[in-house]
Amino acid sequence: MVTDLFLDYGKRWEKFFGQKNRIGTCPALDLLFPYMTVHETLTYFAKIRNLTENEVLVQVPEILKITNLDEHEYYLVKALSTSITKKLQLAIALLGYPSLVFLDEITSGNSYLYFPNKFNWNQNCCSGLSRQDKKEIWRIIKNFNNERRTTFILSTKSFEEAEEISDRIALLYRGIHPFLSL
Repeated sequence: MVTDLFLDYGKRWEKFFGQKNRIGTCPALDLLFPYMTVHETLTYFAKIRNLTENEVLVQVPEILKITNLDEHEYYLVKALSTSITKKLQLAIALLGYPSLVFLDEITSGNSYLYFPNKFNWNQNCCSGLSRQDKKEIWRIIKNFNNERRTTFILSTKSFEEAEEISDRIALLYRGIHPFLSL
């Protein structure tokens, strides 16, 4: 994750991008801690991103509200459905209000819960998201983009998803992009 890179190479990234929390990432696999609550998870990642205590106190409730996770705030991660864990991953990526966010297969059903020394599949793994859940995530992304002018780079296999939330689309074939829509 990019946040891990900031811990090790923070000074180089800070010099290059101006500040550490300007990039967010949402990996395809949800590597979350199952025995933390949603609120604890966001607080933990906010501190990794070097947000001050005041920023954490302000941003965590705001991000919970933006992603509609406020009603799940004190649920354990292991008790969440796949759609809610995807929203949590998105919420982690939005902490610090980054100007650039990488989203990898944001609405795919892949989900891991992290246990030290091994990976276990979440019981909801690979179930995918319902159409309603996908539209909710797309709405969150579009609203955040409109309010904060954040650039999202999305990797997806779904043309519907790309068309719904993207202004520009580039197709990759064997590592090159022969097609780019403007």
